[in-house]
Amino acid sequence: VDSQAAGPKFRETIAKIYGRARRLTDEEYRNVVLPNVVVACVDAALQCDGKLLLGKRMSEPYQNGWAYSGGRMIPGESYGMSAGRHVKRDLGLSISPKRFSFVRSDSWVWSRRAQEPKAWGCHMNGVAVTAVITAKEAAKIAPRGDFSEVRWWHPGDILMNRRIHPAVRKVVGDILSGQVGD
Repeated sequence: VDSQAAGPKFRETIAKIYGRARRLTDEEYRNVVLPNVVVACVDAALQCDGKLLLGKRMSEPYQNGWAYSGGRMIPGESYGMSAGRHVKRDLGLSISPKRFSFVRSDSWVWSRRAQEPKAWGCHMNGVAVTAVITAKEAAKIAPRGDFSEVRWWHPGDILMNRRIHPAVRKVVGDILSGQVGD
C-alpha cells in the first residue's frame, strides 16, 4: 500500500505538509471540521493463522461494536503510515507501513460521533488495509486506546454475524476473495 510513498517527491511533500500542519483543538475539530468535511480514516484488518482481529469499541461511532483498529489520517500520512500508527495506539504492536495492503474504500455516514454534540453524527471516507502478522506478534497484542477487548475471529463467523457492521464484513469478503492489492 505504500509503494507510492517511497519516492523522494513524496517525502519532500510530506515534509512541507508537516511543516505547516497544526493539530486542531478538539473544539475546532468538533465545531468546524466534522460538520463541513468528510474525514479520511484508515482501518487495519490484521490476520494471523487464518483469523482476523477485531476490537470492541468504547466510543462512537459504532460504540460497543466490533471493528478493526483504525481512525483518522493525519495530513501527509500514507495509508500504511496511518494504519501503523493506529495499530500501535490501539494494540501496542509496531508494524511497518510497507506490510499493509489495500483492501477497499467505503463512504459511511454515522448517526452518532464521539464529540459533542454526539447526535450530529459525521461522514467518513474509510480505507481498509490488511497485514498478516506472526503468532509471535499476535501474542504481544493487548487492547488499548478505544478498545475494551480484542478477539480473533474466524472469517466465516464475521460474515455470518449480522450484529457486525457491514463495512467490517465487506473487508472480510474482499480478503477471502483475494481482492487485495498494493
